[in-house]
Amino acid sequence: MERTKVAKAVKPRTANDPLGRKRKVPEQLLHPPGGSDKIMWRKTGGGSLTLASGKKIKKGETFWATVNEIPKAFRDTVIPLNPTEKSLTRKQAPEPVEEPIEVEDPEYTVQEDPPDSGNFIVLDSQGKIVSEGPLSEEQAEELVQQLRG
Repeated sequence: MERTKVAKAVKPRTANDPLGRKRKVPEQLLHPPGGSDKIMWRKTGGGSLTLASGKKIKKGETFWATVNEIPKAFRDTVIPLNPTEKSLTRKQAPEPVEEPIEVEDPEYTVQEDPPDSGNFIVLDSQGKIVSEGPLSEEQAEELVQQLRG
């Protein structure tokens, strides 16, 4: 009995899979639901990922999300799949913009502790003791000048 080779069926090749395989991509996957600016992603690393919306994504699963919905710690475990979108790599994915926080300069005060003892301490604006122990008035003033910079 002679063996004959059977040719494998060839799938239509229309879009590149991120793993290097050619796959036909259904039309509904090419466009995000509701016409939003979401991108289709695939989770590649181990474990699971929880999006900002609370949805859990497991390894190998595909999902729609904006860049800001994916936590920074997991951005190296997902890859974008949209063949119609501008190609984004892990290093090119835009970071969410964080607004700078305004910080007030702390105020320091010199206080005698205990009263009429000649020993002084330095307190910050919240009333916490900054000096390590009792100081003379001159040492306390010098410490305040150093802290103010």
